[in-house]
Amino acid sequence: MEKKKNGLGLNLIDFVVILLIVICLIGVVIRVRQIDWFNKNSALEEHEIYFSVTDISYISEDALVVGDTFTLRDNGAILGKLKSIDSVLPTTMYVKDADGNVLGVNYPETTRIDVTGTVLSLGEMTPNGYLLGGTTYIAPGKTYRVQSEHMDFTLEILNIDKN
Repeated sequence: MEKKKNGLGLNLIDFVVILLIVICLIGVVIRVRQIDWFNKNSALEEHEIYFSVTDISYISEDALVVGDTFTLRDNGAILGKLKSIDSVLPTTMYVKDADGNVLGVNYPETTRIDVTGTVLSLGEMTPNGYLLGGTTYIAPGKTYRVQSEHMDFTLEILNIDKN
């Protein structure tokens, strides 16, 4: 009498079917992620970010070169490219006089300066604020540590407008 094998023996056809199912699932996951990525990046629009950098050395003005890329130091997100330097003024220091009145005293021009400028950025305005590059929220009134191709500095976002 012949004994029949009892068990779950997998043959070649079973293996091929399982492999095809796994490959199909991987394909679906990759496709869904691509669609999300394209949808996320298609919503990005060009905006102008107005900023100020205060109390920097007057020599630093030469390091702010139009066309340089500004990158946030905390997470590496690209803020944008420097479009223009809008103003360069001597830094004002506020002090109290003998009577307690607050006076604004300007540094000499060749010492400390305040710079305002404009950066062209790709992002999206959302109900929660400006989504920089689809990944990082930034907002007017906030300060950020920034790195350009020539210097590191802290800037304050003044305003964000659609270009």
